Amino acid sequence: MGNVRVWPLISLAVVLMVISVVKISAEQTIEKPKITTRQLKPQTVLYTLYRGSYDKMGGTIGNLYALAGKKGVCPRGALCCAYLNNPQYASLS
Repeated sequence: MGNVRVWPLISLAVVLMVISVVKISAEQTIEKPKITTRQLKPQTVLYTLYRGSYDKMGGTIGNLYALAGKKGVCPRGALCCAYLNNPQYASLS
């Protein structure tokens, strides 16, 4: 009869140990996002939508900057490009 009462206690102890190990492991693997914010000075930016192959993008950007220069616009800051889709799959129309 003594063994019958001991097994539920041993089972409970094992379950609690497993839960605590899983919880500790989960807490160690969760990383906080590495995002920072900062306030920038006002900037003049150029913006365009480009549709076409990657290898022709440089010429388009050059044309955009040339047009800005003719209009007296002087963009500041780093050049940034965002690809909305792979040009192989995007419509050129």
